[in-house]
Amino acid sequence: MWSEVEVGSNTFRNTDVILRIDDQNVLYVERGVRDSQLLLTARIYGPSGAELGRLRRNAWTRNNDDRLVLTTQPRRLSLRDSTDGRTLFRAEVISRDQIRVSEAYLHTPAGLLLITPEKIELPGNNILSGNIFDRVGGAAIVLSTKSR
Repeated sequence: MWSEVEVGSNTFRNTDVILRIDDQNVLYVERGVRDSQLLLTARIYGPSGAELGRLRRNAWTRNNDDRLVLTTQPRRLSLRDSTDGRTLFRAEVISRDQIRVSEAYLHTPAGLLLITPEKIELPGNNILSGNIFDRVGGAAIVLSTKSR
């Protein structure tokens, strides 16, 4: 587990799972067992809500039309959309226990833009920016798309 993950100008301490939607980890960062390499597990959705791809520990499990390009180094990774060249996600290891997500443009399965470099915007116009969340333990952000 990383002690600190910075994303959307917010700091989450004591969690690896950044985003969980409908009981599924959508964005998860972890360290390699032997070398502390930064590993990303993510489900990437586009603005229409269509799933563009899935990563599991820096390896593709789904990459629709080879649209997404992953570039990794032991302490950095970036994810780019090859159709328009936009960076969707960029993260780096800052210290042994700290990750910084310096760039992110991630959508929910409903197509809502959820995470940007400046903020995390939750449904209902709840905006998280510049906050520190300590002792999160489980997922930092938990959302449900199921109607109640």
